[in-house]
This record gives sequence, structure tokens and C-alpha cells, in this order.
Amino acid sequence: MTSLLEAKEVVKDFGGLRAVDHCSIAVGKGAICGLIGPNGAGKTTLFNLLAGFYKPTAGAIFFKDHQIAWNHTRYAFWVWYEPFRLRAS
Repeated sequence: MTSLLEAKEVVKDFGGLRAVDHCSIAVGKGAICGLIGPNGAGKTTLFNLLAGFYKPTAGAIFFKDHQIAWNHTRYAFWVWYEPFRLRAS
């Protein structure tokens, strides 16, 4: 299965605090998935990385097999727009 959205070894640091530490995830087209964990585990930070609101400290995020170049406004638009466009097709 080809992934629609994929993160490979993503790291996000805020100063001296590591919020996400080498996280990898792949989500296929049409998949429904969840992310669970205790408070402070980095769930929201990972979501913000995947949505393009944060730039990762290290690692890579791919959307439709293209690495994100971190023009975050354009990327965030496509992440939110794509599900609606797919449903309309």
C-alpha cells in the first residue's frame, strides 16, 4: 500500500526539550487511524508537524510521495483540502 502521508524518523525540539523523538508513521489513502498516549507524549506536536504548522528539527515528512519543502502555508492548505477534493471526485 502506498502512503498518502508519511513521517520518517521525525524529531521536534523546543529549545532543550525534545517533544517528538524519531517518530515514524504512514497513513494510506482512505485509512482511519488514531494516535493515543499520555499527556505530554507529543501527540499534538506530531499532529502539528504532519499538518505543516511546525518544521521538524530532523527527519522528513512526505505527502503523496513528495517530501514537504516547508512552505507551510501551501502544505497546510493541501493537507486540509485534499480529503474534500477526493470525496468530490
